[in-house]
Amino acid sequence: MKWLHRLERMLEPVAIPNLTQVLVAGMVAVAVLSAADPGLGGLLELVPARVFGGEVWRLVTFLFTPAVGIGLDPVSILFFAMYVMFLHTMGSALEATWGTARYNLFVLLSWGASLAAALLGWFVVPDGAVGSNLFLYASIFLAFAWLFPEYEILLFFVLPVKVKWLALVAVVATVWQFAVGVASFTAGGWLSCVLILAAHANLALFLGPEITAEIRRRLAGGRLAPRSRGTERPRHVCVVCGATNLSHPERDFRYCPQCAGTPAYCDLHLSGHVHR
Repeated sequence: MKWLHRLERMLEPVAIPNLTQVLVAGMVAVAVLSAADPGLGGLLELVPARVFGGEVWRLVTFLFTPAVGIGLDPVSILFFAMYVMFLHTMGSALEATWGTARYNLFVLLSWGASLAAALLGWFVVPDGAVGSNLFLYASIFLAFAWLFPEYEILLFFVLPVKVKWLALVAVVATVWQFAVGVASFTAGGWLSCVLILAAHANLALFLGPEITAEIRRRLAGGRLAPRSRGTERPRHVCVVCGATNLSHPERDFRYCPQCAGTPAYCDLHLSGHVHR
């Protein structure tokens, strides 16, 4: 989308390098301080009623409230360590693939949409509207899973699991939560649906065309595939996402001489990629 490219270029001068490290450092700081003062978390959460009351710092600080429980018991510490380590891995990989400006824009759009949904929700549910960073970081996870589906993590530092299966579980859980919210026929339930849609809107903007093309390609992989493919072969194939000059004619493709084999990259994955 051309307007996304324009926004990316506008953001380049002020984009924050290693943004994920900033977010993780903030979470660790909040976790340590919360251990000394358990009431600190309540001062940082996105509570629209408090924001409109003058506590504007909540518009930013809610990003640093860990989405997993903070506790001093070994299990809580283990889960928190796994959470921040995996978040660091995912965010760093996305920034390396997309470039600093594009990754900043991805997070910024989800943050802005989450803020707008929570603040507007206050007018519908004045006492119950509370924003969360859970869906924002879930969008980072799903973007990472789409780009690196075969990446393997050690669940509980023991069990190897490919990230695509964890993403499938996350998608099912999110869809179920959305369905429950719609079926509740309550303002609070519908507000949770709006928050889910708002925080994941960046996925549709950044990866929607790519996901749609992949679904079409797989649907055409059956008996109709030979006739639909024709005899024309793509001249350029992105080594990251598989996009070609035929499936995505609107994209530009470049070849990196510093990578082994001089592979092709589309304009979405050329900037900031890790050399092979």
